[in-house]
Amino acid sequence: MKILAVDTASKSCSVAILNEEKIFAEISNATGETHSKHLMGMIESAIRSSGVSKKDLDAYAVSIGPGSFTGLRIGISTVKGFSEATGKPAAGVSSLDALAFGFSASNLLICSMLDARRSEVYFSCNRFRDGVMTRVVEEGVMDPGRVASSIKEPCLFVGDGSIVYRKVISEKAAEEVFFDQPERNAIRAANVGYLGMKKIQKGEVCEKSLVPRYIRKCDAEVKKRPF
Repeated sequence: MKILAVDTASKSCSVAILNEEKIFAEISNATGETHSKHLMGMIESAIRSSGVSKKDLDAYAVSIGPGSFTGLRIGISTVKGFSEATGKPAAGVSSLDALAFGFSASNLLICSMLDARRSEVYFSCNRFRDGVMTRVVEEGVMDPGRVASSIKEPCLFVGDGSIVYRKVISEKAAEEVFFDQPERNAIRAANVGYLGMKKIQKGEVCEKSLVPRYIRKCDAEVKKRPF
């Protein structure tokens, strides 16, 4: 199965074309500019460099959150458009799961964190056994210090939230904490693609799977007051 995968959940933007055995092309952009400015150009560049034509793509995958509200809408609407135009399936993948999947070789508990601003992080915890990922702590949004203090075993913290709040995590952690190199803390579209392929192969694809998962209300909703 050849799949086009897209991630626009955070400040970085990533596109990949892959199958079960090979990544044909992967492009990332971390300029911090709106993803709508670069995404279509990145997709076209990935297709050209991959050697895989648009008609040979079998499916699509996209991160559905949590993450940047605007970024998620850009990625999901783009992939929805491709899926509807071609009649080929598209899978929605948790951005936190895609982040954790990059650390599948670790024996530690993995806590994925994305900066949610307002001194909070989107987070979840996963564990790997023989390459199989299991969700241990469900997705949520919380003060990073509270997240760190609630984990009662050695843990590897990953994602841009772990970079922004590294000091807080280290100070509040109840157990030993670990961090990876900064360049490893971005979501890779290839991991979105791998997880998306698994969902499609299991038949876990429907229209509802391409709905953004925001977890918390946007700033406008929070500030809105009843008349």
